Amino acid sequence: FRARRSPTLNITADIVSAWMERGDLKRDDVWEIVMELWAHVHGYVVLWRAGRFEMTEEEFRKLVQRSLRRLFYGLAG
Repeated sequence: FRARRSPTLNITADIVSAWMERGDLKRDDVWEIVMELWAHVHGYVVLWRAGRFEMTEEEFRKLVQRSLRRLFYGLAG
């Protein structure tokens, strides 16, 4: 990933890096943060697809957004 061979994660890394430059996120290892975000969302999606949530897709999306918001608050600069 650090070799920038992932088009999807490259975009995410660029955004996270820009947020760190602006001071919106604490300075840290960009790629570790990106992998944490990916793992976080991926975990939710795997659980969703396995039928572990009894909610609509809209409710699920809102749950993931709330969860990401909490994660970002912890990373905020």
